[in-house]
Amino acid sequence: MNPIASKLGPTTVTVGGDTYSFARDEYDRFVAEVENITHRACLLSVEHYHEVERHPPVAPTPSDPDAVSEIPAFILGLPTGDVTDAQNAGSAEPEPSADPVGEPEAAVEPAAEPGPAKTGKRKA
Repeated sequence: MNPIASKLGPTTVTVGGDTYSFARDEYDRFVAEVENITHRACLLSVEHYHEVERHPPVAPTPSDPDAVSEIPAFILGLPTGDVTDAQNAGSAEPEPSADPVGEPEAAVEPAAEPGPAKTGKRKA
């Protein structure tokens, strides 16, 4: 059976008279071996405990050419191989944008001066 991990860190819990200690394993998880199926069901019904694989999948190493970088190339400022990268490689000035951001706004005519206030009274 797979071990059960605690999201609470190193802790000790008693279930049905048996005490389980969650200690750090070689993968920096706090796990305990719980063989009793009823005890497993009790622990797994609580949000702080979950079943984990005994040996989690190995993450790719940076020296692996097929490794997936955690930080995308465009964030690091590295070329991504896009067409826009090839076009802009020798360009010193940015391409003009069709977006009107930064363009002066059209002139707005001032509103007419208000006239005398109307009182709602009729002239006779």
